Amino acid sequence: MSITVTKYPKRTTTGGNVSKWVALHNPIIYELQRKDYTVLSVTKNGNLFPAFKNTIRVKLNSPVVSPDTITEGDFIYIKSGVYDGVYEVGSVTSQSEFALQASFKGNSTGGFVNLNTVRENYHLQVEILGVNDSGTNYYVLGSANITASPAGVMKVDVHEWIKEVADYKNEYNYTTLNVKDKNLSNGFNIRFIETWETEDENNIQESTIVDSARHFFVNAAKQISEQYGQNMAIYCPFPNELDANKAKFLSGFEVPTIFRGYPFDLQFIYSDNISPYIIYSISEQYDLNGGLVASDNEKLDVAGILFVNRLRIPPINASAKRINMYLQIIVSGVPDVERLYQSCYAESYADDYYECLTTPVIPDPPEELPIA
Repeated sequence: MSITVTKYPKRTTTGGNVSKWVALHNPIIYELQRKDYTVLSVTKNGNLFPAFKNTIRVKLNSPVVSPDTITEGDFIYIKSGVYDGVYEVGSVTSQSEFALQASFKGNSTGGFVNLNTVRENYHLQVEILGVNDSGTNYYVLGSANITASPAGVMKVDVHEWIKEVADYKNEYNYTTLNVKDKNLSNGFNIRFIETWETEDENNIQESTIVDSARHFFVNAAKQISEQYGQNMAIYCPFPNELDANKAKFLSGFEVPTIFRGYPFDLQFIYSDNISPYIIYSISEQYDLNGGLVASDNEKLDVAGILFVNRLRIPPINASAKRINMYLQIIVSGVPDVERLYQSCYAESYADDYYECLTTPVIPDPPEELPIA
């Protein structure tokens, strides 16, 4: 065995969906667990009475591999059943079976051991990886050396390196329907190298990049006490009705006001969760009496996938006083199971900002954008 990532920045929502989108200006923490070798069984080493006066005998699933060795007097961390601690090796039967100076508390199977004495100065070199604008290649943003606790637990916060990628430039032209904003978002990942000292040389084991572990940042900050902490799950759209509250647009206002003649746009996360689906931007404009005076239906450009997108507001009708905006996701291309994902700005949906409806039901106005 080697290193296992036990905690990613991703979060699972109350409905069971997974959001890999995180706020950049909060801690972005990975937790890793060192596991040198797996345990087959732990049994009693001796016949003393009562049983706790005996030490424990540990059998591994396979012998340790050179240059690793197990020697009497070494200290080994074990995690197996009720056993969780660092103990001295009392005797060695083979390189896959040995006794530890721990009181017997019962048999156990499974778990792992770490060779704390043999793997001297054990640490990880973690590379923080950015993703190019096309989303096809990784590049190194920086690296960090982290050491493990006696139990082999390691943590690394990568947000300071990723912040170098973000910017605050406004490069949107306000005429294109949707455009990815690489200043507001991008992908990232990590790769790590195990390093420790042996008698002759440094021993190095390098991990490969797992693309399915790619996460995404949004150039934003959240209150850690908020639901899902630093994760942007409440803003991340999903192609199902599992979550009661659907994704919000990225805005600090529930009901923003559009001023005629001034630039305005909405921002949303074009998440990996909805990337396989056809997405439409729907707009409906109403006059002072609530009469429909204009409407629009435009298919989003898939070039915006995996980024925060800037979304154009349609030309405003001279009689319009309110605009409703929402994104429509066509699941499997079958119109009768379309789901209407409405935005967070509708005052009538203060507790459930994104209503989820199926056609041909006509929804109530899902979003109100007053026009000054």
